[in-house]
Amino acid sequence: MVAALSTELFSSPVDTAARGAIAIVPSAFAALRKNLEADEAQVLATGWPELDAVLPDHGFAHGIVELAAPHALGGATTVAMALVRAAHAKHEEALAAWIDPDGSLYAPSLAQAQVDLDRLLVVRPPSGDLRRVAVNVAASGAFDVVVVDMKGSGKGMRDDVFVRKLSLSKCRVLLLTDSYASKSVPWPTSLRLELSRQADSGITLRIAKDRSGRIGTVKTLRNVPWLAA
Repeated sequence: MVAALSTELFSSPVDTAARGAIAIVPSAFAALRKNLEADEAQVLATGWPELDAVLPDHGFAHGIVELAAPHALGGATTVAMALVRAAHAKHEEALAAWIDPDGSLYAPSLAQAQVDLDRLLVVRPPSGDLRRVAVNVAASGAFDVVVVDMKGSGKGMRDDVFVRKLSLSKCRVLLLTDSYASKSVPWPTSLRLELSRQADSGITLRIAKDRSGRIGTVKTLRNVPWLAA
């Protein structure tokens, strides 16, 4: 299974901090990789009808997606949980990783979203190591979905270089970013979604970048599936 080098356990049952790269035993993931490689060209719908309807491909394909929100707190985590939940539901072997340098991920919220905690690796690197660790996790080939919380990510390799390195991996990568943070150069992502929370608990989503040129669509998401009565 998955081994974390220099691992340090935290209080929550889903909190795992990795100080170095993730070591993968390839044979343990043979069945998983067979399923995921056959699925690479396909789009994974989240099972959240409002969200899937507004996404250009009606789900998430393999590649890099930026979820930008004010201070990375405008609903990006909710969207990321929806994708992890969908990956776990589609393949019983599917694994996901969440790079959480500031320890803000809340285990009860993940459980409420029906994320399988036994198949989620939460990695808490020092902020200066976030990019290196994220690239190693994505490149391991073990995960269908990798979520990278970029807020408070500190300094490291140039972000455009970081995104290009991530794009070499065969998984779906979501980057949770602060929409107020400036960029020196555009990031080579396939999709950028801008999100913000509304007073009525809705999430407004705007397509700011799409490789097919379909931009400008705005939708307010109000019915989160796992919060429905």
